[in-house]
Amino acid sequence: MGFEQRASRWPSSWQMFISFGDRTETIVEVRNVSASGMKCAGQAEARPGERVQFGIMGQKVTGFVVRQSADGFAISFLRPLSDAQLHCLRQFRRLPAAARQG
Repeated sequence: MGFEQRASRWPSSWQMFISFGDRTETIVEVRNVSASGMKCAGQAEARPGERVQFGIMGQKVTGFVVRQSADGFAISFLRPLSDAQLHCLRQFRRLPAAARQG
């Protein structure tokens, strides 16, 4: 049995809207990101196996929840992020207060 090399992960503080299945969007904060997935913190009701979507650089990214914990969840993307998308998510970004209030 061989070991797969884990994708390089980078810290992030990017806030975004993310949707879970058919439910409304929720604000989350990315904790770390790689081309193949990311870990998020937030009050989202993420369920393992559930489909998620979010937008980055005008494009939709789709994935599935792979882990859930008391302080957040992890997502695996259906397709790897582009270098530009990954670079974008590695930055610090806060949503305006009006967007966070809903």
